[in-house]
Amino acid sequence: MKFKKEDPKTSEILTKNSELLSSLLDNTNGLTRFQDCVKKAQMLKEDVNELALFIDFDETITKIHDFNEYRNIKKAPDYF
Repeated sequence: MKFKKEDPKTSEILTKNSELLSSLLDNTNGLTRFQDCVKKAQMLKEDVNELALFIDFDETITKIHDFNEYRNIKKAPDYF
């Protein structure tokens, strides 16, 4: 069913339900913004997890490097 702009019944329905329609549009927009925020939060969480893995890997490499340097220290001969 196609409504014409000048259709009085359509105008009456829109007038009666304008608050409901406005609320629906606002809530839909709010829901869309909320979903966008959730997506951004998920992406941020993934980035933070990736960064944490990199930091953990970097610390592990540093510990291995420090251990190798410690192992290669020449000790003074023990004369006693």
